[in-house]
Parts: sequence; structure tokens; C-alpha cells
Amino acid sequence: MTGDSVVTECAADQDDGTDEAGQAASQSPTAADPLYHGVMLGMALAIIVLAGVLRVRGEEHVVVPLLGQPLPAVCSLKRLSGLDCPGCGLTRSLISLAHGNVAQAWHFNPAGLAVAVVVVIQIPYRLWQIGRWKRGLPEFRWRGLTNGVILLLAVALFAQWLARIIAGFIG
Repeated sequence: MTGDSVVTECAADQDDGTDEAGQAASQSPTAADPLYHGVMLGMALAIIVLAGVLRVRGEEHVVVPLLGQPLPAVCSLKRLSGLDCPGCGLTRSLISLAHGNVAQAWHFNPAGLAVAVVVVIQIPYRLWQIGRWKRGLPEFRWRGLTNGVILLLAVALFAQWLARIIAGFIG
């Protein structure tokens, strides 16, 4: 084998985004996938509609108005230990926000306000991405923004949780 053939083989082994037949290799599951954006849009709309329909009763219960029955609690940590988890109160917070009660939303989970903003922003963003796909344009990628938003929400949830635990021990 000569030096030239080694260089040629190495160049052929490099990943240029195509398969052996020269066709585009499969992309990540979210790359310009209108189904992905459609599902995310549907979930955001469902959260908003449900938050508008459901009601909060007292400190602990979410109620379906037509049935008048509270939904079962879903927090396993609270059921097992009696302690709230970082996400406890998010549902009640979003419902309170949907009904215009910001103070009550803050009371249930202060991070709920940030979560609500992220959910609402999904609607124009996902419609825009679907529109880009329909016009044959590639998906617009917000480099690092998605991870930054997820990290910010996680920090907000954890920070409010710690603040409540500390306040519970002090007060």
C-alpha cells in the first residue's frame, strides 16, 4: 500500500453525511420533522386548554368542573414521604395562571410562571418551524438555547424547592 492509497482510504472513511450510495444519511429524529413539531404544538395547546378547563380546589386538589371530582395526586415522592418534590404545585400553578390568578400561581410553585412562558412560546415557534418545512426550508436551530432553557427551568424548580424546604425548617 502506498502513502497515496492510505490517504484516499482515510478520506473515504470520513463521515460527510452520506451513506455508501451517496444518499443523505438519516438525520436526528427532530431534524426538520413536521410530526415532531406538530406533536410539540399539540402538547402545548393541550396544556393551555386543560389549564383553562380544570379548576383548583383548596390547597391540594385539581378538579374537573363537570365531574366535580378531584383528580388523583400523582407525586410519588409526596405520597411516599409526605415531602413535596421540585415539581409539586406546577399543575395547580399553571391552572391558576390560566385563570388569571398570578399570586395563587406563585404560591403553588413560583417556577410555574417560567414553565407557562415556555409552553406559550411553543405555539408560535412550532407553527413557524412547520411553516419553514412547508416552504422547503430547513429547520432553524437555536444553538444551545434549548439546553439553556431546560437548565434554567431545572435550576428554577430546584431553587424554589430548596427555598421552601429551608423556609419549612426555619418557620
